[in-house]
Amino acid sequence: MSEQSSFDAGQFRLSTGGFYYTLLTRIGFLKEGEYCIKRRILLLLAVTLLPLLLLSGFEGTLFPGQTGIPFLTDSSMIPKYLVGVPLLVVAGPAIDARLSELLGALPRFGFFDDKGLEEFGTSVDRILEVKDSYLADIVITVIGITTMLFLVGNPLVFELYEGSSGWASTPGPEGAELTLTGYWAVSVSATIVLVLMLRWFWRYLLWLAFMFRLSRQKFKLQASHPDLSGGLGVFANAQSIFVVIFLALGVFISATMSAEMRLSLMTLSELQGFIFGFIAVSLILMVLPLFFFAPLLIKTKRSGRVKYGLLGSKLSAAFEEKRLRTDEKEWGPKLLESGDSSAVCDYKDVYGAVRDIRVVPVNLKDLIATGVLLVVPFVPLVLIGVPVKELFNRLLQVLL
Repeated sequence: MSEQSSFDAGQFRLSTGGFYYTLLTRIGFLKEGEYCIKRRILLLLAVTLLPLLLLSGFEGTLFPGQTGIPFLTDSSMIPKYLVGVPLLVVAGPAIDARLSELLGALPRFGFFDDKGLEEFGTSVDRILEVKDSYLADIVITVIGITTMLFLVGNPLVFELYEGSSGWASTPGPEGAELTLTGYWAVSVSATIVLVLMLRWFWRYLLWLAFMFRLSRQKFKLQASHPDLSGGLGVFANAQSIFVVIFLALGVFISATMSAEMRLSLMTLSELQGFIFGFIAVSLILMVLPLFFFAPLLIKTKRSGRVKYGLLGSKLSAAFEEKRLRTDEKEWGPKLLESGDSSAVCDYKDVYGAVRDIRVVPVNLKDLIATGVLLVVPFVPLVLIGVPVKELFNRLLQVLL
């Protein structure tokens, strides 16, 4: 690594820094250099979920039997804050650990010469500098607050509660009116969730820019590398950890869908297209940085097939020169005594690796596994849309 770079693989953190992290660190709530996961989760729950519990209890809409739709039985709220929000917090150390491992190992892969190492270090320093900027967090907060203020004053926000009575709204002379709990849910709790998601999207955008810049550097790839990606398979391993963010987003979307299904605004069959669309878009966004390396891999594959094809021709010619021009009586014993045949067979495997280089460094099985994982947040919708008895009968029909 260049001496001009301040990069330390063990210190690379995409999730920390920025206005809020610095503020909480300076007031002593967070410790410098530590994630303090439990504290951060408790803080977020204290300003999002706890006020909703207290306000709904005060208004008599917390428990079943007190109102039309009590807060504790609303399947659209509890998962957001007890599952989605903690996922966004836990995503930080998980993603940072995987990316630090990747960036710390890259210089040892032999991809770069001295100039390339300097460019690599500069790229890392740049992403660290930009992600620590206060301006991005401030802009994200303004966007979040503006969006929620628009929703509070817009009739669209009442669509889910029109004609119903519950913790979030009560019927009024001109339609549904938000309760105190409903106002807090929309103006505070939902705003915080939106800011958290936008902050992660911003950081992921920075990572995309970093990967694009990195892909434009001069790489020295090994065409015969067993990962069938010239050695770039290590990027796919790191990229897969971002599934945690999309899982959290899936939880938020699934929770909203459950509210629509509960109020009979939408059915599961009507939501299927959106669910599969979300999974498809999530997978595309996750593998998008890997497509940046496609031109490099295509070039490596093309040149590798020429070079290894030439080497294979020389090997085959040498084998035939040595074996086919000897007395036929000696073919069997001589082949058993030498390793010539094994060398030819081994080279066939090497050339096969060059021939099968992937244009994009991603494994289809891993991609399918990630897609299956993204289905998990939407499984509760099946239980809402299909009665348990009917679901059990369908399972029996499939099994029997």
